[in-house]
Amino acid sequence: MHAANDELLVEALDILCSKEEAVAHLTAKEVMPFLLGGLTHPVMELRTVTIKHLGALLQFPSGVKHVLSTELYPTVCGLIMQADLSVATEAMDLIDALAHAPAGADRFFQPDIVNLFTAAPADDITQLRTISVAIRVASTSTASFDMFRQSEHARRLISFLDDHQQVTDVLVFLNYFELLKQLVTSVVPQGAVFLQSAGLTPRIVRLLVKEVALEHAQAAVAASDVRVDSGRLFVLAAVLQFIEELAIAAQRANEYSWLQTDGLISSLAALVPHSDDTVAASAIAALSSIGASVPGLAATFDTISTFPDLITSMSDLRRLAALHGLARVFETVSDVAASDDHRVRLCALLDGRVMARMEEYLKEPFEDIRHGVFKLLRALAKHVFGLRFLLARAGLVEFLLDRRTETTKYGLEWKFDLIKVGFRICGCDRVRCPCRTFLVSDKTIRLIVPIGDH
Repeated sequence: MHAANDELLVEALDILCSKEEAVAHLTAKEVMPFLLGGLTHPVMELRTVTIKHLGALLQFPSGVKHVLSTELYPTVCGLIMQADLSVATEAMDLIDALAHAPAGADRFFQPDIVNLFTAAPADDITQLRTISVAIRVASTSTASFDMFRQSEHARRLISFLDDHQQVTDVLVFLNYFELLKQLVTSVVPQGAVFLQSAGLTPRIVRLLVKEVALEHAQAAVAASDVRVDSGRLFVLAAVLQFIEELAIAAQRANEYSWLQTDGLISSLAALVPHSDDTVAASAIAALSSIGASVPGLAATFDTISTFPDLITSMSDLRRLAALHGLARVFETVSDVAASDDHRVRLCALLDGRVMARMEEYLKEPFEDIRHGVFKLLRALAKHVFGLRFLLARAGLVEFLLDRRTETTKYGLEWKFDLIKVGFRICGCDRVRCPCRTFLVSDKTIRLIVPIGDH
């Protein structure tokens, strides 16, 4: 291939890939050098164009078979490690598309392809890029994930924190924890179970313990002498956001053994009062995600029981994190007896000045805070004990039933949803029910069915 023939190459590929009958021509032995030449052409744009046109062939079964069974596949895989990001991205997308075809995922985990990735020297970003593709392929089926779990890609993913004891490159660490989130959210629930069984949690705890120690050391120094490492804070927030996703996925898998990891809960708790609002809010979200299950709440109750006080915090981020975090905890409905339910005790902690402050928030002009309060109230109303707690607040019901106290459509919808939840949850005898006056009042009916909608 020569630069003078670039436009000719593009035109030829357009013609060859446009019709199914043209696939027969592409499988001819004499055409292979032409396609391989496009994939290895010194002009990066032509490599990209060639990959795109190979992708067009995947609409035809014969085209898929041809790419998988010839030198085209390992050549495209090699381009994933290409320094040019546009070429690498196109190659990743093509491998991902092929993984959904019969035998596509199996081909990716064959020894020759795995060795292609592991034998070549690569920097951290390139290695993480290849692991990212492996995760995308693994997410296509249970069988694909089983192959990933036993591959060198998985070993490298788990051992990454062993090889990177210190946060030396922020971008590398952010990419790494984004990959972990990708695994637990795209392969549910096997991804979370695999990471825990492979020993990832103790490695993350070691990282958290170091950050807690560093925070304590900085707190002992005069504020004017402390130089804030914003990159390190970004990484710490990413770690906590991953733990939040891990907890959600683990709950779906009914897997709670990881909560027993030494130092996990205490490290998260130590980060709640962190000097950086974003880190503190991320720690609150992670603990709330863990506390959204009965075993998780039992393990984190001592810390989560401090969240009601955070609702009155001067920091908007901490205040919102506490509102949404507690809402997440109360959203979970279980058949645990009230006497054993930590949420009953948690609900009691909302009384007094905390509830009074939330009622004040509902009258303020800040929508995100108001909606956060509504979300928590709705979550409380999903439980009989919570509904009765809300109805016992003098003036709260009247405020909720007054359409004039909320000026936005979204806010009115929150009110409507809260009352609707109350109707559904109060399942006791209507004649003797302490909620009966509220549930069948004219004001409630007028709020739910506005005049003109009858």
